[in-house]
Amino acid sequence: MIFYKAWIDTRKDWSCLMRNILLNADYLKKISVLYKETHSLQKTAEQIGIAYGKVRKVLITLGEYETEFSLHVSNLKNEGFSISEISAIVGATEKRVNAFLPYEKGIYEGPILTADAKKSKKYRKLIQIAFENNVIQKYTPKKEQSRILGGQELMKKSVKNDFYPVCLHLELQNDSLDEEGKRVLIKYADATEIGTLTRDILIPSDMPLHNLHYVIQKLYGWQNSHLRCFKLEEKDYARLTGGMFKGWMDLVGIVFKGIPKDEMDAFWDDEYNGGSFKVWLKKKYNGPYTYGGYTENYTDAKESVIKFVERFPEVDVREPFHEYYNRKKEKKDGDNEQIRILKRDSVLNLTIKELSDSIIIEGGIDNLLERLKVNSVLGTQNELLANSEHLKEALEEFLHKNIDIGIENPEISPIAHKLIYNYDYGDNWIVEITKNPLESINISKEELNHATKLLIDKHKPVCISKKGGFVLDDVGGMYGYADFLRTIYEGTDRDEKIEHREWAESLGWSSRNVSIDKML
Repeated sequence: MIFYKAWIDTRKDWSCLMRNILLNADYLKKISVLYKETHSLQKTAEQIGIAYGKVRKVLITLGEYETEFSLHVSNLKNEGFSISEISAIVGATEKRVNAFLPYEKGIYEGPILTADAKKSKKYRKLIQIAFENNVIQKYTPKKEQSRILGGQELMKKSVKNDFYPVCLHLELQNDSLDEEGKRVLIKYADATEIGTLTRDILIPSDMPLHNLHYVIQKLYGWQNSHLRCFKLEEKDYARLTGGMFKGWMDLVGIVFKGIPKDEMDAFWDDEYNGGSFKVWLKKKYNGPYTYGGYTENYTDAKESVIKFVERFPEVDVREPFHEYYNRKKEKKDGDNEQIRILKRDSVLNLTIKELSDSIIIEGGIDNLLERLKVNSVLGTQNELLANSEHLKEALEEFLHKNIDIGIENPEISPIAHKLIYNYDYGDNWIVEITKNPLESINISKEELNHATKLLIDKHKPVCISKKGGFVLDDVGGMYGYADFLRTIYEGTDRDEKIEHREWAESLGWSSRNVSIDKML
């Protein structure tokens, strides 16, 4: 499922945020009280039913949990350093830094849910019910039928085999893990020597990012029950946009998603309603590929941003929420504890940071279009990357050629050497994706020929190597997964070990070592 962007009236944004915080006061108190009783982040997370990392971040926000690292990064943040600057100073990833800082814009999934969280929760419930009721039954695939979704009739059409194999390396990151956590993953999950879980796959060159999502779900054992997105590394995002809203706007519909007019369009391909979940996934990542959503089409995406600019010709640029929060905590004399307006300016003149500080944009404005082909977005380390001017020139040429026959979707040249796949914004799973030349693959010629033939004949991705077992949903990210493994393999409480295993298996988790040819 795609992370929706809720664009709300500027004046209502901050009152909604404060309302969210006030209405969730009992929820926050519950976390605080339970933590004081258990003295354990993991036990608190399990009893409330939220991610380990969310408990820690809530307690840090409330000022009831601190470590030497959290105090260090908080002090640097208060001194005005950005996340990226703090990352460089402390020698940690930006995601780890952010995990130990207070919430700045409210809590994503308390009892008072955002529109996005409500949709996510509803969809996860539907998936879980269908999975529990039907996964053990035999499943006989029905003939592919046309479907009516979003007013469009969508049909898979036969295509010529004009695709070829592309090699991707996937690496599930472990930024939040300490050395003990890495030890557990290496010992019990067959992780790499640095504690990551890797997959090497061949995909058809015509596979879109949208279908790669389902491949990743299958490879790592998730159940497609949370939101996800594909993003660029910060350096590539900054290079293409110049850090400006106008720079992002120019590339909407070419590289980046716009502002959906129809939020349900994000679910156009998530119609699982029973049977074998694995069989359902295979239908999603095997070709031929058709993107059936419409809000990602160039004209729709561009129109959505134009309407946003018309709605917000000028914006009150507000101070970052963490600055406001710190002032409120300190209660300085003479401070009215109101969020400060730094300036008022045209939205087209704002930096992306100024916009995000001033208007709540769930998920941000850096999500890639999922209709784009993986092979067109991602280049090998030796490939030259397109910049924003190259992309705009290619668009102008495309529009000129198609002026009389109607605008379709422009193709792009590679813009990055690495893509970031983010799944479940609570657990915050991060998979880094890189592209390798076929000649660099560390398998025999016979194995490569066999995998290539299978890919071409079946129009499907093929796993050619892996390191590490399966993870699972709702375990609390890599930290929670390591703690789960430690419990079932090294725990002394027999009942607890059995309960953990039964819970994990109910989510489709398995500890068995699946052979390469059975991965996809």
